[in-house]
Amino acid sequence: MSNLPLEIISLLSDGEFHSGSSMASQLSITRAAIWKHIQALVSMGLPVETMKGKGYRLLRPLDLLSKKKIVGLLPSVVAGQISILDVLLSCDSSNDYIAAKGPVHGSVCFTEHQVRGRGRRGRQWVSPMAQNIYCSIGWLVQDGVQSLSGLSLAVGAGLARWLDGEGVKGVGVKWPNDIVVNDQKLAGILIEVSGDLQGLCGLTLGIGLNVAMERADIDQPWVSLRSLGVNRARNELAAAMLKAVMPVLQNYPERGFQQYMNEWARYDACCSRQVRVQTASGSTDGVALGVNQEGALLVESEGRLRVINGGEVSLRLTS
Repeated sequence: MSNLPLEIISLLSDGEFHSGSSMASQLSITRAAIWKHIQALVSMGLPVETMKGKGYRLLRPLDLLSKKKIVGLLPSVVAGQISILDVLLSCDSSNDYIAAKGPVHGSVCFTEHQVRGRGRRGRQWVSPMAQNIYCSIGWLVQDGVQSLSGLSLAVGAGLARWLDGEGVKGVGVKWPNDIVVNDQKLAGILIEVSGDLQGLCGLTLGIGLNVAMERADIDQPWVSLRSLGVNRARNELAAAMLKAVMPVLQNYPERGFQQYMNEWARYDACCSRQVRVQTASGSTDGVALGVNQEGALLVESEGRLRVINGGEVSLRLTS
């Protein structure tokens, strides 16, 4: 995507009305082109008001992400783990963008909007423009796919610890990949892995965090940081999130999930609660009893202990 949409946003950022003709003159394009770009931005969720005889204006200020600001807020030890950092206005999905780059260790992508954002099991991740944080990280691991068992739980625990420090009360992790507050979804984690079972493999870690989302057609309860009283700038949140996650990726192959089990238990939103586990073969009701050393969920059902691994599994809290 060209820089024109960002230039249009910049012109509108003062909150005043700007006519199509004046914007066209400043950007050396036609009024029709201005209109088309405005419609595209509105379809992404940009809050633009159109008034005949006056033109266009933003209904609220935008806190756009900035590569320069994010990097400037990172400690050197974390910044040194990043090989490429891209900030996009829009893309199909940040995970797809990272995957398309190939095996680039430490590549990071933030995007303001996703056309085809997704969560686990191919579900849509609603991605309104410039309201939340959508981030993906590419990482290479030498010890094979099996060394990554439980990684989504470790990342979840790291995010929960960070959000706890931000003052989010009651933050928890719902196995295997949701950050929740009072059973309302605040963030989601999606890890996609390719490569050798025992040798070099690449992973793409995607994180979606609700920051200032106001309205969304989502089929489950959700919450945002803004509604929880966290009002930090999005660039600060983006940098702080990387600061929480990058050390987990850096250390995980040698440390494994065992080093995160106590922290996971602290934020486990499912433990001792009634759950329903849905797999391809049917559903099972029982009581969640934490996880084992590989990050598999332990569920007591009908007098026996079941070990539930990730993958195509859906978990619902029923009490």
